[in-house]
Amino acid sequence: MASRIDFSGIGRNALTGLNSRLNHQEIIDKRMEVLQQPIDGLDTQISLNNDKIQAYTELKGIIQSLYNTTDKLRYVPGNNNQVFDSRVAYSNSNTGVAAGVYLGVNVNNGAEIGHFDLEVKQLAQSMVRQTVAFSSKTSSIVQAANNNSNSLLFTAGTFQLNGINITLSEGSTLQEVIATINHAAKQTGVGASIFEPTSGQFRMILQSKQTGVVNVYTIEDPDNVWNQVLSYDAVYNPYCDLQTAQDCIVTYNGLQDIQRPTNTIDDCLENIVISVYQVTPQYTKISTDITWNQASVIETMQQLVTAYNTLLKFTVKQQQRNDMGEYLDGAKIRDSVSLDGFLSAVQLHLPIAINGQSQYMSLFDVGFSFEDIPEDLVNKEPRYNNLLRLDSQILIQAMEDNFEEVRHLFEFNLSTASAKLLPTRSRSNNLPNNVSDIVITIDIDIDQVVQLSYKLNDVAASALMQLQYFDSENPDQGGTIRGLPGTILEGFSFLYTGTGHDTLILDITQGIADRIYNSLSILQSEGGAIDIIQQALRNENERSKDEKLFKTAVLEEERNSMLNRFASLEAYISNANTRLTFIEAMNRNKGN
Repeated sequence: MASRIDFSGIGRNALTGLNSRLNHQEIIDKRMEVLQQPIDGLDTQISLNNDKIQAYTELKGIIQSLYNTTDKLRYVPGNNNQVFDSRVAYSNSNTGVAAGVYLGVNVNNGAEIGHFDLEVKQLAQSMVRQTVAFSSKTSSIVQAANNNSNSLLFTAGTFQLNGINITLSEGSTLQEVIATINHAAKQTGVGASIFEPTSGQFRMILQSKQTGVVNVYTIEDPDNVWNQVLSYDAVYNPYCDLQTAQDCIVTYNGLQDIQRPTNTIDDCLENIVISVYQVTPQYTKISTDITWNQASVIETMQQLVTAYNTLLKFTVKQQQRNDMGEYLDGAKIRDSVSLDGFLSAVQLHLPIAINGQSQYMSLFDVGFSFEDIPEDLVNKEPRYNNLLRLDSQILIQAMEDNFEEVRHLFEFNLSTASAKLLPTRSRSNNLPNNVSDIVITIDIDIDQVVQLSYKLNDVAASALMQLQYFDSENPDQGGTIRGLPGTILEGFSFLYTGTGHDTLILDITQGIADRIYNSLSILQSEGGAIDIIQQALRNENERSKDEKLFKTAVLEEERNSMLNRFASLEAYISNANTRLTFIEAMNRNKGN
């Protein structure tokens, strides 16, 4: 007897072949699971890389904060955001009236520290005149040309106000005359308005838009347009000249008068603006002290501490483990070989001593210190070593004792004993961070050859610089010396006032803030180290996505192939079983 073909012994927990009795779905699913594993691995890697990119973005923000803070503490010519140049003004009156009633003093960065006394003798004011009164704003006040029958009305014609032609037409009202004058106000600098001191009595006010004697206006009136409208009259216009133009006069230190056409004086004392409000009474003086902005310096120093500590904590948390020695979920870039290097790029500069200082040589001399914080199990905070701390009172005392040495601890400093080389005009490069101080000798000859020699970490070196004379025909008038690309002074330029045969000595030191800033610039800049790392992760993700697409296509192809093979198998078994059934029937008939 013939037996039917089936595979009923191979699992029957899912949809099976009708003929083979095989669990097709289970077999396919098992195969798909195997093929899906590397695809899932790619998804996992893409997710991990995205987490890393986000962590590096957070790190870049932390470094940016530290970068911005050190930028305010270092020195770069032309940067108006230098905190050590920040100033504050304190003004007091020698009477019971507040100084702010009479004047205000505002200071910009770089104002000279010192004291001065001010007395306001006179306020700047504009020229103001008024016309005779008119009974209406809307009735005609301009009579026909060549008609001077009423001297208290305008006559049609043309006059010049500060040299600008203005024409009044017959029949114009007060409102229309004012509109005509104001139409030319931008050219004349004079404005007109309606003044009603007594009800029903309308006068025109003619006023200079700017204060000061220099802004007195003039009227040339060959056509006699104005008649007696703007003239003094004991009956009709006793107060024709309401206000005489005058300058502001402020006495400086009881000796020198400062005279300006406005009540804002911003061109007398460099980086100081004096706003005048009221004349000071006799014997009243306003004393002003300009000093460094203590609050701003302390605030920026505290920002430095906070920014550094944030970087340190971020770095430590990226390597934090649990009791089982496993990394915590927040440690997204724990395997980064660069992470410790980012922190070290800052840490190595903190304990450095700055040469040339007599009193304050390091951060530890002005109130900074390191502190270790033990692990906080309750708040799940790891142990932190070498967190930065600041005692602001020590820093304040140090700045009061020797402000210049404190700022030199942080800033870039360039000095020269030669009067022929003025301070740095511009600086765009960052000196090597391993330089404690540099002594540079510049030799100049008349042929514009500038030889730069220096010692870098006690190793002698030399380079060329460029000298561009202000007047090539007269080289003895000086020029600009620039550092050439690839040299230690690349990006520097100096104003040279010599005659073309000189040897100049420069001394350069880098303060701590300047060093940190320079170190961070290669990390923080566009296309810097962090950007390179993030771009590498993005590139890896793109490759993984391409690989995922390929492997997914292979998986689908395999699925379809297996379905087709099983279909063929079922058809084959069905055909075979049909034949076996036929043979079995034939055998029964033969037996009968």
